[in-house]
Amino acid sequence: MTRRGVAMLLVLGATLVVTSAIGVTAASLTSRQRTVAIAEHARLTEDLLSAAEAITKRWLAREAPRATVDPGAPRPRVDIADVDVHGGSVRVTAYDLYGMMSSGATPTHPLWRASGTISSEEVFGARSLADLSNPEVPVHPAADRDELRIGERIAVFPGADTGPTTGNTVIININTAPKPLLNAALRLAQRGDIASILTSRAEGRPAPAPAAPTGQASGVSTDLTNSSPGDTAGLVRLVGRSTLWAVRVDARQGLVERSWWTIYQSRGRGWTILERHEIAD
Repeated sequence: MTRRGVAMLLVLGATLVVTSAIGVTAASLTSRQRTVAIAEHARLTEDLLSAAEAITKRWLAREAPRATVDPGAPRPRVDIADVDVHGGSVRVTAYDLYGMMSSGATPTHPLWRASGTISSEEVFGARSLADLSNPEVPVHPAADRDELRIGERIAVFPGADTGPTTGNTVIININTAPKPLLNAALRLAQRGDIASILTSRAEGRPAPAPAAPTGQASGVSTDLTNSSPGDTAGLVRLVGRSTLWAVRVDARQGLVERSWWTIYQSRGRGWTILERHEIAD
């Protein structure tokens, strides 16, 4: 987390100390006091979410282009910030959508076998994790949970033309994808040295994406109907950096907790929001 980000939260924390009855527990509040406290805590939680937005944008601009994930990690996750602020807290966690299998790939795509145990039919064509939400089976990633959820194994995004799939070609970031997915992607792409990539990642250095084969400069194929059984290079496009990140923000102040799920895409010089919704699970 940057010094500026820490400073922003410390300033906000000082404000929280002055304006919030933080030392009062829920059990000791009367009904009216509780209503007033919840309203005040909701406002302060909104302030924490706003502060997290500024921290996220700075990380996207400065750190995302060089982001790597430990090769042994089971998910393409980067912890941006986790700060306690005088009775409250804010956590910011980024997930690389290019480091996952894509929900836009057809159910027969070979990379599904490397994306986990979930059936591709359950998510094929889904455009938002909010559409898959189920109180009994949470789908949004949670940094304080060990189980792998749908949202950190499969990239569910709005708009097939903007996500990690072009035609039936899945885009994979070699610097964030979990080892099983990366290994399968390299085999399908028919190029790349997994040992050197994993070494770079272990040292925190992004590895350059392997060059596309001759005659496949873009690494993208939208028509695979005439491909031979052994010609799988067009099924995967390998990249060394991501332009599509999902960020979970968890903010808590007193009696109120709120969480956002936001998908950012890099377009030219800046990052734009493709989707944002509140996490209910």
